[in-house]
Amino acid sequence: MAIKLWAIAFRYDEGVFYNFESGVDEYDFTPSSLLPTKAMAEEIIEDLLTDQHVPVEITIKSVNEHGYSYSRGRVEEWDWLPEEDDNE
Repeated sequence: MAIKLWAIAFRYDEGVFYNFESGVDEYDFTPSSLLPTKAMAEEIIEDLLTDQHVPVEITIKSVNEHGYSYSRGRVEEWDWLPEEDDNE
């Protein structure tokens, strides 16, 4: 079963996420980068960060002793190619 969480991404540098433990943007994310809701991510961006940050959905697909696999939602500045339509 997949788990949907949220992270705060730096809009202009692909793969950079805000880490709450260190208080800075870092490449890739750790458990310290994850939040339970989009609303919480948006509030933190508004109150503490800048419009250079955006909320991004993170789906944890599996967890094991070696780590985890995940996928992330679309970040417009990172994913500049048009989305493929499955019906074509």
